[in-house]
Amino acid sequence: MKKETAARTASLMLCLAVWVFIFSNSMQGGEASSQRSDAVMAMVNRVLAGAGGGPVESWALRKAAHFAEFAALGASLILALRCWLPGLPIRRQFPLAFTTGVVSAVFDETIQLFSQGRSAQFSDVLLDSAGVLAGMLAAVLSVALAIALMPAPAWAVSVPVEKWVDYAATAFAGGSGTESDPYQIATAEQLAKL
Repeated sequence: MKKETAARTASLMLCLAVWVFIFSNSMQGGEASSQRSDAVMAMVNRVLAGAGGGPVESWALRKAAHFAEFAALGASLILALRCWLPGLPIRRQFPLAFTTGVVSAVFDETIQLFSQGRSAQFSDVLLDSAGVLAGMLAAVLSVALAIALMPAPAWAVSVPVEKWVDYAATAFAGGSGTESDPYQIATAEQLAKL
């Protein structure tokens, strides 16, 4: 029960942290947002130049950031629903998480309407929604892969109640049990006799 409560709390805190990050970015004015984007762009371009890559344009970085933060939201939403509503099938959880992500994207763009020097764009809602979907898929596939790679115990269909020696044969198939004439074992019952 403690593990379940801890997982629920952690998943909720993760969702809240992602929402705070997304919405606080949207509340920044246009100038502050541009300065922050320019600083990140300069760092990214330095890394890319060191690796022999070309520079990234500001609009591309902003769109990638939108996609990434909403992918994080999508992943956290589907994981939270898996923790909070484990009895609800994934086919029901998926639309619920996606709808919550899309509503968050609309809310995010609405916040920008009230931030000085910012504007709302329908294309950003679509991009954010694609990020939500990508994050959800990545989270579900990662969990499925982790489960598939876990060693699974093998269980016998029916296990006899008796001990295996109860089935021991009375004699071996041949041999006297010496080094020069070892016992000959032909059946499981003869092996149990050993």
